[in-house]
Amino acid sequence: GGYGNCGGGDYYCSFVHSGEKVGQYASLALDSADQPNIAYYDGTNGTLLFAVYNYTFDDWTIDQIRVGSAEHPAGQYASLAIDVNHGDMPHIAYLSDYDTLEYAYYVGHDGNCGLNGIMVYTWQCDEIDFMGSSTHPKGISLALDEAGFPIIAYQFGDSILKIARPVEALDKLIGNCGPATPNYTWQCDVISIGFGIGQGDYMSLAINDSGLSTIAYFGTIDPSGGDLNIAYQQFQVFLPLTLNN
Repeated sequence: GGYGNCGGGDYYCSFVHSGEKVGQYASLALDSADQPNIAYYDGTNGTLLFAVYNYTFDDWTIDQIRVGSAEHPAGQYASLAIDVNHGDMPHIAYLSDYDTLEYAYYVGHDGNCGLNGIMVYTWQCDEIDFMGSSTHPKGISLALDEAGFPIIAYQFGDSILKIARPVEALDKLIGNCGPATPNYTWQCDVISIGFGIGQGDYMSLAINDSGLSTIAYFGTIDPSGGDLNIAYQQFQVFLPLTLNN
């Protein structure tokens, strides 16, 4: 083993942020300096948090990104990506109150969320789409393409898999979801309609070098079984396949 304090000395384990129900739905990504960034949820206060480790000073910076409450939470099922090609800008997709898919990204100033110590809103938090009234869990997964545009795979209702992208990434002028300025600035499309329940409860999205997406996700016909499914994007078309039953 090495000189760590866990994992037989091969790892170093430490507290980032302690508190009741703090750290739920954690999502981690490394920036260009290999420093860990973590998006996570404070279940007591219903708030989305973001932590960044600084190797130079050996400490964590923790910010509130989307402030909610126990009655009106924001930040569950967080999915984080860091744009290492464009200044290590963080992007987070998450569930907010009223079953809404939201997307937060760092802007530095003139945002609408992520209030810092000098009273500047450093993040922009936007509502993207209604996710439908359904039971939890709710699958959400975010990735960035080479240009830094986000793509979000998410569950609608109990059995529909959807995907959302900014219209700019698709070379379109008008979308059908997201912020309207005045036209909708995102495109939200159905990828697969399940026949049972729970399709998309859990999912993971990746983008290849050509900018095409692949989504792995869970689906079930009845409570006693389930399938691992995968959807490949072929020139803007997704082909869902069932891999295992």
